[in-house]
Amino acid sequence: MPELLTMTSTGEKILDSSDRDNLKQLGKKCKEANFPLSAVIDYLRDNNPAFGAIISTICLNDDGRIDSTEAQLVRWARTFVFRIGGAEIMEAENLLMEGYHSVMVAEPRTMW
Repeated sequence: MPELLTMTSTGEKILDSSDRDNLKQLGKKCKEANFPLSAVIDYLRDNNPAFGAIISTICLNDDGRIDSTEAQLVRWARTFVFRIGGAEIMEAENLLMEGYHSVMVAEPRTMW
């Protein structure tokens, strides 16, 4: 059973460890798929129900299939988008960026 969201001393909800891990993983997937992180953030900010579909597309981009780890990420995304709001958005954005910038992607070689 996933952890419940907890509250700070000021009453703000904070993300649980599973959410944090999934957000970082999603950031990595975006980088690997060469998918604009800004689009993912926009869907998240808007609590857009298509967030899960976008994550499916990102996961399919690497090998044309969704493995069990990616399937778990898609399932999580479909519910997470409706749970997040307020101050959590900024934390989520930071975690997405952290994951995105942790991946080194080889630059294409030029012939010159």
